[in-house]
Order: sequence, then structure tokens, then C-alpha cells
Amino acid sequence: MLDIIVVSAVAGFFAKLADEIEDRRIGGKAGYLFALIYGVAGAYLASVLKLATLWIATASANVLARKIDCKYHALGLVVFVIGTLALGISAFNIPLFMFFLFFAALDEVHVPQGKSDLVSGIVSRRLTLVLVCLFVALVFGIWEYFASIAAFDAAYFVGEKAGWRIYPAKKAAVVSGKGARKRK
Repeated sequence: MLDIIVVSAVAGFFAKLADEIEDRRIGGKAGYLFALIYGVAGAYLASVLKLATLWIATASANVLARKIDCKYHALGLVVFVIGTLALGISAFNIPLFMFFLFFAALDEVHVPQGKSDLVSGIVSRRLTLVLVCLFVALVFGIWEYFASIAAFDAAYFVGEKAGWRIYPAKKAAVVSGKGARKRK
């Protein structure tokens, strides 16, 4: 189980760092490296660690939700797919895949501001898949899915914080208003 937690955390951390580089238009080669790392980690989770049902559902939900919207996401997805195919899939449960796919897609739904009910709070915080994996663990005793998605999400959150430390925001220049300097 420790290997699942560690590899899932690596995938989550580097997925978020790749996101941060793209979202803040930092560019450079680090984004490609981070995408490569999280793609390989995802393939390892799906194949070697036998979590293909969860991670193929999650990747599919991201494709369906059109979240593969930059070169780093595309590279991570291609590496994941090729790696998973190269390493092989030894365990895959179609009904559970459909269940995970639905809730992974629900995590990608945009909740309008102002919604404050319990379901909207869960969806807006992207907790539906985590809760469903917890449900599967409690009902069926399959804890690997929950451990994997929980470690991924926790590391994804840490990756966001690390991204701000590694790549601090640049101060916005004042271009108009009092005290604004004009270019000569």
C-alpha cells in the first residue's frame, strides 16, 4: 500500500506543478519534465500497481471535460496512455470503471458561485471521487483506490502551494491612475 501512496503523491504533486507552469505562463522545460513524471507515475499506477480502473476513468473524465487544454496536459496524457499500454493492464473492472468515470467527471463540473448546499460544496471542492473511493473501501474492502486518490489529491494541494513558492507571482505594474508613471 505504501507504494501506491508514494506513486500517487508523486503523480499529484507533479501534475499540479505542470498546471501552475501553464496557468501562469511560465514556460520552459520544467513543465515538460513534470508532465513526463506524472504521466509515467500514472501509467505505473494503472499497470504495475493494478489501479487501471480508477486511473483510466480519471484520465477519461479529464478528456471528456476538455481539461487536456495545453501541451503539458497533452504530454502527460500521451505518456500515461503509451506507458499503460506498454506495461499492460492486468486488472480492470468495467462496472467500477463506469462508476468512477461518472464521479471523476462530476469533479470537473463547474459549480456557479453562490451555491452553498452540501452537494455543491462537495462538487466544487472536487471531493466526489474521493468520497466514492472511500465508499468502495468501506463497502467492498478495496482500500487501494481510496489511498491512491487521497494521496494524489493531497499532493496536488501541496503542489499548488509549492508552485507559488517555486514560481512566485510577479508584481503587477501600475499602468494608469494616480502615481502611474508614463513611458518617455
